[in-house]
Amino acid sequence: MGKVTFVVDFEDGKEPSVGAGTGILGGQLVAVAWRDLINDKAVSVDVELPSANDMVLVFDANGEGWVIGWRSMWMAMGQKETGKWEWSFQLEALEHEDVRITHWASIPDQPAPAVLRDVLTAVSIGGSRTELIDALTAIKPKFGAPGSRDVDVRAAHVAIDKAIEKLSNL
Repeated sequence: MGKVTFVVDFEDGKEPSVGAGTGILGGQLVAVAWRDLINDKAVSVDVELPSANDMVLVFDANGEGWVIGWRSMWMAMGQKETGKWEWSFQLEALEHEDVRITHWASIPDQPAPAVLRDVLTAVSIGGSRTELIDALTAIKPKFGAPGSRDVDVRAAHVAIDKAIEKLSNL
């Protein structure tokens, strides 16, 4: 089968709801990335700078290579930007005076855990309702104990339970 990549701009918060059953121009949706995969490549700092305080990959031509950094804006009284800024880095030992940043790029999405990839694969190829419920049930323990005090673990379990309930009621 042939594949085509589209990059479509939407206003923030107005992105469409999509799923395995979404048809596009006579084809079937198989994957979605909620970012611009076409333009997510290295950009020269002479052409464009990343937005202030956005964590990005920056390339140090003085030897460190790719590191995580951001542009820290200098502020005056009343938290007003002065127009001046400097590079800040995740590596605390790296000083902005020691580097020569030539390029930057968006940080790629984190790879999904194997079980989550299985669920996403089942969704993308139109897995049956039973297969999706089984995959979601299998993934729950990977997030930790359901009675955990960790807010993220509890939220993951609630989200998975809601997804299972919705699938069960289809």
